[in-house]
Amino acid sequence: MAALSTTVLSSLTLGEIGALTTTQFASLSAAGIAALTTDQIATLTSTQISLLTTTEISGLMDTQVAALTTTQLASLATSQMAALSTTGVSGLNAAQVTALALTQLAALTTTEMAALSAAAVTGLTTTQFTDLTTTQFSSLSETGITGLSAAQIAGLTTTQFGLLTTAELFGLTSTQVAALTTTQFQALTAKQFEALAPTAITGLSETQINKMTLTQLADLTAEQIQALTTTDIAGLSVTDINALSTTQLGGLTRMQIRSLTLEQLNALSATQISSLDPTQVANFTVTEWDGLATTLLQSLTATQIGALTGTQLGDLAQGAMGEMLSYQLSEITTTAITEIPTTDIPSLTTTELEELNASQLGAFTATQLASMSDAQLAALDGGIA
Repeated sequence: MAALSTTVLSSLTLGEIGALTTTQFASLSAAGIAALTTDQIATLTSTQISLLTTTEISGLMDTQVAALTTTQLASLATSQMAALSTTGVSGLNAAQVTALALTQLAALTTTEMAALSAAAVTGLTTTQFTDLTTTQFSSLSETGITGLSAAQIAGLTTTQFGLLTTAELFGLTSTQVAALTTTQFQALTAKQFEALAPTAITGLSETQINKMTLTQLADLTAEQIQALTTTDIAGLSVTDINALSTTQLGGLTRMQIRSLTLEQLNALSATQISSLDPTQVANFTVTEWDGLATTLLQSLTATQIGALTGTQLGDLAQGAMGEMLSYQLSEITTTAITEIPTTDIPSLTTTELEELNASQLGAFTATQLASMSDAQLAALDGGIA
């Protein structure tokens, strides 16, 4: 039978292939096995499969391996599994991988593990993943890891999660990140946490945010900070807020600034609040301005004060503006003065008006002056000329 040419072998009917005795089948050459069509491969009995030598197994092409049924695969010995070439392994599909016994999976070399397609990797069950050695797991391709389902991600052990490369972590989606368990999430190293893509950060849940360690928080980039939702920002503890670097704070968006609670805002240090970009300060809400601690208000820089609009000055009325330091008040622009809404003019205290210089007082428009009380007008003290 070994003398049959590959052409003749490939022309045998499925019935003729199945009718070969064990002796006849065992006598086929490696070239003869390699010449079998996918249909012929699919008809081989479990007994015939078990007779294939490691040399014959190593010669199987990806299309031939893909043609094997789960029953046929189950008949492969561990030595046969280990003999599969990378080309052959690349033919395995998700259903075939799911059907592999743990002993068969354990027989795959790191080279074979690396050859598994991303689609095939999705077939690994939680039990199979748990049974992989660290070297086998580390050998999985980047596309194989980034293609895992949320359930597979959640099933990874902390040891396996610690083996993920920065490139693999960067490739995770928001859905995958959202699937991380608390244990997995807290096991992320600073380097790994920093590797998460900003788009993936959006998947963090409120629970995950609350479980974030200060070390992890400290390693968030400005871009990652920007990716946090306003709900995420509002969920940060005052300790978390106080631990943010000036660079991280500089990454806060307009909506994130406006989502800060008074407790969070007043947890900032003088250094932190003075580091905010003027445009960020310009986005403080009325509530934030009204509730801003005096020490923090007095920590605002000349540039920050100079960027305030008339609407914001109106928000600072009712005494808060009177708490500014002299150098801060002098930085209020005359343009901002003219923009103070007339509805806020009555809220300006006489103390605040008395602290303004002549140029600033002279900037009030006739409409604004008309909305002032007699006491306010008296406080101008001749400054309007």
